[in-house]
Amino acid sequence: MRAELIGVIDLRGGRAVHAIAGQRHLYGEVAADGIVAGDAWALAERYRRCGVTSLYLADLDAIVDSKDPDWRLAVAIAEATCAGRVYWDAGRCSLSIATAAAGLAPNLVCVIPTESFRSLDHWSEAIGNLLAEMGITRVAAGLDLEGDLVKTAAGSATDHHSRWCERAADLGVITVVVLDLRYVGGLSGIGTDGVCRSVKTHWPGVRMLSGGGVRSREDIARLVDAGCDGVLIASALHRDETSMHVCE
Repeated sequence: MRAELIGVIDLRGGRAVHAIAGQRHLYGEVAADGIVAGDAWALAERYRRCGVTSLYLADLDAIVDSKDPDWRLAVAIAEATCAGRVYWDAGRCSLSIATAAAGLAPNLVCVIPTESFRSLDHWSEAIGNLLAEMGITRVAAGLDLEGDLVKTAAGSATDHHSRWCERAADLGVITVVVLDLRYVGGLSGIGTDGVCRSVKTHWPGVRMLSGGGVRSREDIARLVDAGCDGVLIASALHRDETSMHVCE
């Protein structure tokens, strides 16, 4: 099994919170074994001890409330705790903030999520601007889904993911993050493997990351079999017995 394991930390007010099926009003501070609830630094260190060397930081203040992201915190975590890549999802983060953060943390990859934009054109414009400034290795397209359909800031998901993948590929994107928030945080099993397999079939050169609901090495293997190069994981790393089973 070969895949980059990526520890997810959802941040709100500088604290680590536990994602629950995209119901962000229910997110409480992460209560993981051996750390103070909500301590993002300790959570990153816990992941490192489990052998996870890359992180996915989601700034919910920026994604949900359209506030300026806490880029200094993202940079500090990237520099101090992470030997691998740090995928930084900060919603509609401005170009100036994104480039400042990436300039300070060379392992930072900016994720541009569909859920923060009202249309395909707005999303692709943001991606194009970042690609021109930062290059293809520092930018990832975030594909937020409800089943096969893309979730945007405009409301209910109605557009098939294939159009968005085609646009990202045309722009030169080489990394995509596929997420369905309905599966996140519940240890109920994965739900994106079908979409991932479709994306990889039609866009074979892409580096694809996915997760949500990952419970075990078997779930990781299913995502790898569907074409994923990296697997996002959080809840399964919050309990000692589960962490050992996933990462051994």
